[in-house]
Amino acid sequence: MLYEFVKQHRQKRIGERTKEGKEARWQRYIEPAWGDCPISLVTRRSAQEWVTELEDQIESGQAGTLGLAQLEGIRTDLHALFESLDSFSPDYEDRKNPFAGLEFTPRPPRAKVTIESSAFAAVHNACSTFASEGLCTPWIAEMFLTSLLAGLRQGETLALCADQLDFENGAITVDRSMRRKSRAIDPRTRLEVGGIERQAIHLPKGGTPSNTKTRTVPMTDQLAGILQKAVSRSRTNVSGWDLVWPGETGKLRELTRVNTAWQTLRKRLNELAVLAPLAHNGNRWPEPEGARGWQKNPLVAKARADASLRLPDIFGDIDYRDTRNSFASYMNEVGISQATREHLLGHGGGLTNTVYTVTTSAAFQDARTRLTQGWDML
Repeated sequence: MLYEFVKQHRQKRIGERTKEGKEARWQRYIEPAWGDCPISLVTRRSAQEWVTELEDQIESGQAGTLGLAQLEGIRTDLHALFESLDSFSPDYEDRKNPFAGLEFTPRPPRAKVTIESSAFAAVHNACSTFASEGLCTPWIAEMFLTSLLAGLRQGETLALCADQLDFENGAITVDRSMRRKSRAIDPRTRLEVGGIERQAIHLPKGGTPSNTKTRTVPMTDQLAGILQKAVSRSRTNVSGWDLVWPGETGKLRELTRVNTAWQTLRKRLNELAVLAPLAHNGNRWPEPEGARGWQKNPLVAKARADASLRLPDIFGDIDYRDTRNSFASYMNEVGISQATREHLLGHGGGLTNTVYTVTTSAAFQDARTRLTQGWDML
């Protein structure tokens, strides 16, 4: 009854995706343990024992797919649930929240990996070669390089359209993004239309009709070459958006397909980094491990002969999101201010929303020039 009360009265303003996550955690983890338990029996001690037991199961590998990240969400849901006791019934207005102040194992932060700018040229060359040799799909190489050289989120890259690209002024207008479990926006009015879709083009992260979170990011000469090639390629669009990298059906490319293609590209980059290491001391080169159906990497021999083609050994742990860390570090290296970096990455604070609305502003052009010229100093 408490859970149904909270669903009805305390979850009116949260998004559909968040609601679905809470519902899934309730059905799978919370309801079996607490669903039929009287509120009077839910004490701080019983709550602590339950959390500790789950942590022990996770550590010993007996918790199945449950991890510390999910457990953190479960604890947050239960904390919010019992924070509503006083509203649920006046009988509990003086009742303390049993899930407040529990001892728990903090979730370790995700290890961020940064591609240093000195490796940008080698990464660009590797991705281009892999695409031309058929070792990865060309669109995933172009998407990855776009995120690396412009700091775009994966959803922003997926939803990138030709009308966002200003080659004359060297700018990309980021005013849309792919969102999961969301309604779509109309290409003309930018208002929500239709029902909830598995994948839909919407406003950028945190965007609302009153504050769209639109920003403009520099398009360097190197990135312009990549995007011009992508735009010139014939493609089919049936969604009302002129997508740069549409799926086979002409609509948004399926995220599962993107993730599979990204894993292939990442494995290829990691293979090159491992077999032609930067810190080679003149001894024997590492031997490749036999992989059935895995085509030979032509860049390995070239990288062994030319050190400028070698990659740092970081691609075994890298995530697509790390392109943003790398771009942020690059901006810092070429002397772009913190406020400008925050705006170009789409972070809150540091710059007003009116800055960079004109693509020819002096500050924007200075950032673009620094990023383009910085490539020549790598």
